[in-house]
Amino acid sequence: MRKETFTPIISSISVILGMSSSFITNITICLLHRGRLNLRDIQNGLLAGLVVVGSSSYYITNLGLAVVCGFAAGILYPLFYNLI
Repeated sequence: MRKETFTPIISSISVILGMSSSFITNITICLLHRGRLNLRDIQNGLLAGLVVVGSSSYYITNLGLAVVCGFAAGILYPLFYNLI
C-alpha cells in the first residue's frame, strides 16, 4: 500500500470539503428534527466539521475521507446537542 504524499493544497481542500459536507448534513438533520433552521445550530455544525477535519487534515490524503468525516460531524453534533 502506497502512502500518498502530503501537500498543502489537499489539506486546504479537505478542510473546505469537510466543512461543507458537515454544513449540508447539519441543515438536513435540523430540518428533519425540528422543521425549522436555527442559526446557532448551523454555526456550531460548521465548527464541528472544521474541528474534525482541521485537526486531522495532515492525515487525510483522500478527499472522500474528508467528506465522510464532515458528514459524521454533521450528524453527531445536532443529535448530541439536541438530545442531551
